[in-house]
Amino acid sequence: MTIPNEPAKATSLPAPPPPPPVVAPVAAKKKRKPKPKRPLLFIDTNILLDFYRARNDAGISLLSKIDSLHDETITSCQVEMEFKKNRQKVISESVTLLKPPEFNLSTPAFLAEAATVKVIKNRIQDVKKRVDKLKARILSTLGNPRTHDKIYQTTQRLFASPSPLNLRHDTPEYKQVWRRALRRFLEGRPPRKKEDTSAGDAINWEWILHCTKETNRDVIIVSRDADYGLTLDGRSYANNWLSDEVKGRANQQRKLILVDRLSAALKLLDVKVTREEITSERATIKTPVAAHENEIESLVGDALHGLLNGEAMSSLIAKTNTAGWACNSYDLENLKLKDGIWTAHVSFSFSGEQEDDKPFHGDTISGRCVIEIDHAKNVAISEVKADLDTGEEAEPEEDEPEEDEPEEDEPEEDEPEEDAGDKGRPDS
Repeated sequence: MTIPNEPAKATSLPAPPPPPPVVAPVAAKKKRKPKPKRPLLFIDTNILLDFYRARNDAGISLLSKIDSLHDETITSCQVEMEFKKNRQKVISESVTLLKPPEFNLSTPAFLAEAATVKVIKNRIQDVKKRVDKLKARILSTLGNPRTHDKIYQTTQRLFASPSPLNLRHDTPEYKQVWRRALRRFLEGRPPRKKEDTSAGDAINWEWILHCTKETNRDVIIVSRDADYGLTLDGRSYANNWLSDEVKGRANQQRKLILVDRLSAALKLLDVKVTREEITSERATIKTPVAAHENEIESLVGDALHGLLNGEAMSSLIAKTNTAGWACNSYDLENLKLKDGIWTAHVSFSFSGEQEDDKPFHGDTISGRCVIEIDHAKNVAISEVKADLDTGEEAEPEEDEPEEDEPEEDEPEEDEPEEDAGDKGRPDS
């Protein structure tokens, strides 16, 4: 029996996989340039001492902002020593300037017992008592600065900071920095003043160079010291040698930035500074001339004593028969402060004692000069003009006799007659 073939069953094929989803191409992300690091900060000693001259709280609050910048502030045991060395002297200036206002009340006799007059007199006495209390408070900062002096406390926190930018005597790099600074000082390289007897500025600068190289960051120096550069018309220019040295020893891309105010440096570091703080700092820099007159006069007196022993005065003194020369008097004129330099015209008088057994040839020297005093109190004397007063009146110069005058003119008058070549010559 034949079984008919059954139709073949249709076999089902597996469904093809779905197509992959279409993914839009992703644009390559642009690499962002790393944000440049903020510059390092170095604050010169005199800038820190200026806060003792501030006349309101805004000036003190400006200094407190460095508490958040210890890790970016370059400092050293040299700055600490200079600050503590000169701190008491600056405070003593404040005590000298703190005086009660002079007030003389002149009232008619019939009002002497009036109640208003008594109240005014009591208020005057009260002001004097309060001034005495302020003086006592200032003096307390001298005895115990750690508890009574906010400026001292703020700077001490900076000097005691464990930051690698703080050069201490036990810092591993200290000896190397000191040796380089000594060589720099002996070679006369900046920063250095003419009359410097220590390598303090050189130590600070060598440490600044080290920190700049190690961190590969720019550096801002806050100073009004002419050693670091020049400030002219409100703008500061770093010393060319120092700027080149930063590029040569640290990195060609690194910059030295010089400013004369802490508020200007803080703004460069993106630290918020109020208008009151800026105004207070500017007022501190522009201290009235009267506040410094006593100290300036003392410096001028010492400088004139040096001038008396100089070569110019010695040559005049050698013409006399006197001994025991000294400065009798001197007057300051046109005292001005510009770009951190005090200038004045000085008139002076020196005198000596005449020796009895020798002829008199003068015993007084009078003259004038120009004096410049920088922020570090270095005094420079220039344009010296001096004369020896012999006590004799200068003889008047004799006038030439009138009869001699025609003799000088005779050749001109006789010239046409003596010129024989002109005779018989036709007129043109």
